[in-house]
Amino acid sequence: MWYNTKRMERIKLIKTLPHLIPLFLKNEGGFVYSNLYSREIVEFLNSLESISSKSITFSSIKKYLEKVAVHSQDTSLEQEAHPIFNRTEQVADKLDYSIKGDIVFFWPVGYEHPVRIEFFGEDLETMYLYDELYGRKIVDIDQIYISQVILEDKTERESIKIRSTNEEIQKELEKYIFLNSIRDISPIGFDVLNTDFTLPPLFYSKINIFENEVKRLQNIGYEVLIKSETYKPINVIPDERSEDPGSHSKVINKMPHHANAVRHDIISSNEIIKKAQEMKNLAAGFSSESLKIAVYTDREIYGTIFLTRPEKSKKFNSNIQKLLRQFEGNIEMNDYVVHEDYGIAQYAGLSQQEVDGTTMEYLELHFFGEDVLFVPINQIEKITKYIGNEGSEPKLSKMGRVQWEHVKDRVKKSTSLLASQLVEHFAKREVAKAVPIDERDSKDYEIFVKEFKYKETDDQFRSINEVLSDLTKDKPMNRLLVGDVGFGKTEVIMRAAFKIVEAGGQVGILAPTTILAAQHEEVFKERFKSFPFSIEMISRFNTKQKNNEIVDKLNQGKVDIVVGTHRLLSNDVKFKKLKLLVVDEEQKFGVAQKEKIKSINYGVHVLSVSATPIPRTLSMALSSIQDISIISTPPFNRKAVKTEIIKNEWNTAVKAIEYEVQRGGQVYFVHNQVMSIKAIEAKLKLLLPGIKYVHAHGQMSPTELDRIMSEFYIKKYDVLIATSIIENGLDIPNVNTMIINKAQNFGLSQLYQLRGRVGRSDIQGYCYLMYDGATIKDNDELRMTNEEDQKVKVKPKLYLDRLQTLVDNQELGAGFRIASRDLEIRGAGNILGDQQSGYISTIGYALYIEILATEVEKLKEQLEQIKSAENGK
Repeated sequence: MWYNTKRMERIKLIKTLPHLIPLFLKNEGGFVYSNLYSREIVEFLNSLESISSKSITFSSIKKYLEKVAVHSQDTSLEQEAHPIFNRTEQVADKLDYSIKGDIVFFWPVGYEHPVRIEFFGEDLETMYLYDELYGRKIVDIDQIYISQVILEDKTERESIKIRSTNEEIQKELEKYIFLNSIRDISPIGFDVLNTDFTLPPLFYSKINIFENEVKRLQNIGYEVLIKSETYKPINVIPDERSEDPGSHSKVINKMPHHANAVRHDIISSNEIIKKAQEMKNLAAGFSSESLKIAVYTDREIYGTIFLTRPEKSKKFNSNIQKLLRQFEGNIEMNDYVVHEDYGIAQYAGLSQQEVDGTTMEYLELHFFGEDVLFVPINQIEKITKYIGNEGSEPKLSKMGRVQWEHVKDRVKKSTSLLASQLVEHFAKREVAKAVPIDERDSKDYEIFVKEFKYKETDDQFRSINEVLSDLTKDKPMNRLLVGDVGFGKTEVIMRAAFKIVEAGGQVGILAPTTILAAQHEEVFKERFKSFPFSIEMISRFNTKQKNNEIVDKLNQGKVDIVVGTHRLLSNDVKFKKLKLLVVDEEQKFGVAQKEKIKSINYGVHVLSVSATPIPRTLSMALSSIQDISIISTPPFNRKAVKTEIIKNEWNTAVKAIEYEVQRGGQVYFVHNQVMSIKAIEAKLKLLLPGIKYVHAHGQMSPTELDRIMSEFYIKKYDVLIATSIIENGLDIPNVNTMIINKAQNFGLSQLYQLRGRVGRSDIQGYCYLMYDGATIKDNDELRMTNEEDQKVKVKPKLYLDRLQTLVDNQELGAGFRIASRDLEIRGAGNILGDQQSGYISTIGYALYIEILATEVEKLKEQLEQIKSAENGK
């Protein structure tokens, strides 16, 4: 017998649906799992052993990496010896290793990132996981798990995941293998959990039938969990495990008498419900007859599915991969989609078929005429949501590869000129030089990092590493940092600023408004208070004399970090040693100011920052011309802002203010008309006396505006009635309710930005969109009236779309869907220019970007080949 039964008892075989693997994994501790089963994987798991940092020497790790293993599929044949690791110049894949001096790099199977070990002679100094793209440290480790079994199949290597904590050094890893069926596998020596999870039936918006099914399950003792962004059930009992109204996750018909009745050694029904409720982007629902559990998502209720864009590592660089992943998102019944091989179709739902005892799912796509294509769910990456130009319905493609390839070829030819212009800009940028900083982190920097009060999210940590990696190169950084409001972009900026100032350079932070500049100054001074760096602000909040004094000090190199509005672009401002320029919300600066920024940044690192949904800034980041870092995960414990549309309902607004003040919070009331702002304040005082109100707008004197904002910050007032000056960057954690008056007059991106000013802590935030004009029901009739009445400036259809989009996308990190709806409403042609809009309509925005990015990469590669050939001469 080829396996060791005694050791194999620690492996748990779990038969389950692939999307439910996270339900069985611990949140903490050490475990290893594979989502494939093979003899090699079992051998790999059984031979895993821990190497502690206390026992590693340079010779021992070098000897291990150079080791060969005996490996053969058939024991009757002569066994062959193969190396476990492959020596390479740079570690880029699992089982690669590199030795440079007394530093060892290698990538063991199961780890998301490679390992770097630094020695002094034979003695280990540091060991940590590092980012394979940017070389930055991710986390220190005290031990690493390795196996002497070769996994030649790359798919098997990628299927294995190891998670361990430093406290687990002396403990055995828990080992799991997940599979779809265990019928043909002998369970001897394994701890087996053969679950009966199945995919629920599909209801396709037949809500009455769905609700009857839920009642039927209730009557026979099922616990039902509904995870939906759209469905709003009646008489649903909220589960006390989730008090977040924005979670759209409800447990109905709780049955305490059976909650723990069915229990396995690995997981209980209670744990399954709790974990399913916590899971984000649950791909599909599931049900279990033995556990009496049923979980439903929008996939089952409405036929909605989540489109994903996995990395195409060989096709695009990491920058393009990140951009394409922003086109992930939900598609609903009858939405237009683009299949990369066949063209534009209409999504007609899912179908389920039984194949070899397993339920397989297919996407049903309707093309021109009667053509229908069934796409297996595992090929979903070939499909993107169609985003075209405003008011134009796409033409369905005739199903056939040849015709669609001709369409794509025409688009490729049209993009060649635009790609050439982008590459020409790239070539000019390549000539510039910058002074690189030391890649090693100083003791002071490590202290600065430890003083950060919060835990970094994965995206935030990755963005920090990407920016700091840029600063270590002799090429000026030109990076765009994009993230939803309140997702931690400021900390990324501050870490970069620290490294630059520490290296003797100056940092300029350019903000679009005086209020945002003042807040940046306050936040920076608080964050840097333990260090002797000079931080100043130039803005109209200062006197002219004070600004001149700061400019003089800046020009002499006596100011390390300066924050300012466009005053920083004045001719008298001449930095002595500017090394980093941060441009916050670049799209809000005028053409002349942008040109001035370009003239300043020659040879200077530039970090542009934007909280606006991605399409606004995407055109400059379509290729490596401007690198991009994306923070799409919310901070820990952050709750989604509950958003509601109200039509001129002042009673609702008053109750919202009253509720917020009673719970100790403050309120933003946004009214974007300076002339009538005092009248609004008087109306609120009449409707709700006893509340402390104050108003503010951009036409006030700097001194008065500064005083009002400062007094509101220290809670002297309950309600701030303000224009859209609060849109950019204002961060007051105690403000958790916002009412936007005449919301129909704001753009989608602006509404999205405004909403981001509340709910910036772990307290539930609320946003009320109060509007004049058409109701949803009146919409079609008013749209017809609007066509006859040229005086009406805002089309009811469009502003109702905007308001409804915000309500439909309340959850954290909804940037993609907000962005795609913004494109659908405004038209993608406005982003890349009218000359490209026809081609965008033909193939959709996502595929257009992919083609343009591919053309840019080809031209860049040709440019680099020519450059290499010239250098060779």
